[in-house]
Amino acid sequence: MSFSVLAWNVRKFGGKRSKVRVERVAEFIHSFDEGRGPDVFGLFEIEQGRVVNALYNDFPDYDFYMTDGPQSLEMVVAARHGVFGQASFVVKREFRGAPHLRPGAMLTVKYGNYRYPLLFLHIDSGRTPADFGNRTATIAKVYSLERALTKQGNPRLIALGDFNTMGMAYPRDNLDNERVSEEEEIAIMAKQARSAKMMLADKTHARTWHSSSRSQSADLDHVLHSKHVELVEPVLVRGWVDMPTVAKRRQWIERYSDHSALFLKVKGK
Repeated sequence: MSFSVLAWNVRKFGGKRSKVRVERVAEFIHSFDEGRGPDVFGLFEIEQGRVVNALYNDFPDYDFYMTDGPQSLEMVVAARHGVFGQASFVVKREFRGAPHLRPGAMLTVKYGNYRYPLLFLHIDSGRTPADFGNRTATIAKVYSLERALTKQGNPRLIALGDFNTMGMAYPRDNLDNERVSEEEEIAIMAKQARSAKMMLADKTHARTWHSSSRSQSADLDHVLHSKHVELVEPVLVRGWVDMPTVAKRRQWIERYSDHSALFLKVKGK
């Protein structure tokens, strides 16, 4: 017995050609979990509300939830009918990091005997000290939330999404000025997660983002989960990573996103 979750930064989802792109994105989401589609999915960088209205038609058996605020890019979360005993949604504004950034989107679902808070995050991007500090503070709040849930007897938190773990450079963003590498930032996050009795989940691919114009990739998207959460298998990374050539990879990025999607299955009890 398990349920499935997908998290995906769809990169400025809206604007020109939005109808065609919505159809492509919907088809890709439906292809997961042996063609059934995930039980829950969270999408980041939603530009326009009409994109969500179009998704309603492609996912008629899902309930939809969306963040709102002064930020230009929103997040949408959807959950399939009939899978969960209960579901509640809350916008977690304390995870914004800065007034212009996205809040967290937390959908808590009851599956089997337990409740699973699914915290979808799109954390601050950039390699300046301020960006790095925002990320560090935001991820620290994940660990604080885990401790609070443990006190309540519900330590089954899953935080997932685009964490933008790209390191830090000072005073300018170049290799000569790099102070914290991408790999070091991720290693620190994993170490702190263990101290907080959480785990950084293994993934099938080490890189999740790829530049549309350069041969540059990075490990930006992650899943942190309580030690009480058991994943059926490593987090599946799908998207541009599956393309066999540079040309096909660039085509996929143009048609979908520069981020691959994260897909996981959570074992229920």
